[in-house]
Amino acid sequence: IAEVLVYSNYFTTGQRQQVEGYLANKWGLASQLPTNHPYYAPSLGNFTIPKNITSYIYSPKSISGLALWLDAADKTTFTFSSGCNIQVWKDKSTNNYTVNQTTVSNQPVATSFGVQLNSNAISYFNTTYTAFPPSETIFYVMNYLFF
Repeated sequence: IAEVLVYSNYFTTGQRQQVEGYLANKWGLASQLPTNHPYYAPSLGNFTIPKNITSYIYSPKSISGLALWLDAADKTTFTFSSGCNIQVWKDKSTNNYTVNQTTVSNQPVATSFGVQLNSNAISYFNTTYTAFPPSETIFYVMNYLFF
């Protein structure tokens, strides 16, 4: 998992595209957006043509309703139990939620891309965020690895 954003409201198309643009540019995925997306940036080999970043949000906090923000690029949000094992992942929204795993053998691991979850970590990775309103907008940036 690279990033998780949970908003407590439905998004307009424009808001969704703003967050998609933010995430795609942050994680180097702008060339993966549909070519008609306003923040699509074509790739030229190893180089992606940058878009004008002033037209999309600089922070997920820029759009109202941010309930939970987990950002694996910000290692200061992790509390490690040992080595790269993550015991607590702190929320970057203003709500101060946490995601935690107290069993060391089931803890996720911090990697260069994000947070690696094995099947046990997924089963026991708990959060203090419990509010599931009738309308939500959720974004995930993930890299699936199959073994």
